[in-house]
Amino acid sequence: MRKSPRFTLSRRDLMVLAPATAVTAGLSGVSGAALAGPGCGGAHTAKLAVAYLSGSETWAHLDGLSPTLEALSEDAEHDEAPLVTASSLASGDQAFAERSARISLHGLMSEPSADLPDMRLMAHFEPYHELTHQTWCYEGSGPNCGSDSGDLTLPIDPAHGMKLSLEVQTPDEETPAVAEANFAVGEAFGRPKLRRGAYLIAWDRPGGRQSSHPWFGLKAIVERVPEPSEGVTAVRRFMVAGTDATPLRVPALLMTVDFAET
Repeated sequence: MRKSPRFTLSRRDLMVLAPATAVTAGLSGVSGAALAGPGCGGAHTAKLAVAYLSGSETWAHLDGLSPTLEALSEDAEHDEAPLVTASSLASGDQAFAERSARISLHGLMSEPSADLPDMRLMAHFEPYHELTHQTWCYEGSGPNCGSDSGDLTLPIDPAHGMKLSLEVQTPDEETPAVAEANFAVGEAFGRPKLRRGAYLIAWDRPGGRQSSHPWFGLKAIVERVPEPSEGVTAVRRFMVAGTDATPLRVPALLMTVDFAET
């Protein structure tokens, strides 16, 4: 696995960038006329299924999460919390209206497989500039299957919030399908809310579920470790389970959101 580099732009940097910047290395555009996902019909951009780990906003540190498909040992201290649909949260954190967000990608909650499509997660710098940045990718057909982690500092506009989009390329489609998530800082019906904490981003319903609540009955089990010493990241294993403690493979990407360092 190769690691995505850290990428940072300030609000001031974005306001003064020229349009030609969109073609510089490391930046890529997303077509506005995106294809719908399988079975959706019509040309439109679908919505990503986003879950939030209830209570993760209270964690002292969000670094070092490691997706695992192995059950945690009985001796390991751990915390359990339900996964809730991020759009069901009452409100986002208004503190992001004045501070940038640090987005960290921790990898897939599933094993690399030829059955998985190629994917690119893009962060949008709207409304400051029409730029996107590829912050994570999965290329199962290549010699390297993609990036297992990556960090990005993203300025947040109070009105627009934070926008992410996922391009999904399957072998039988010429053009990638695109799904979006528009995170709201405040209250916004039907939109995921932007908070400090852990999220799962899925391009399909976990386990092929047909429920309107795709995360119903799922919980996260996170290894509890002592506070890391300065400059050292403590690794915490993170698994998703159903009603029991058996790890589940879900087609989702583990992401954490924190306040950027000022």
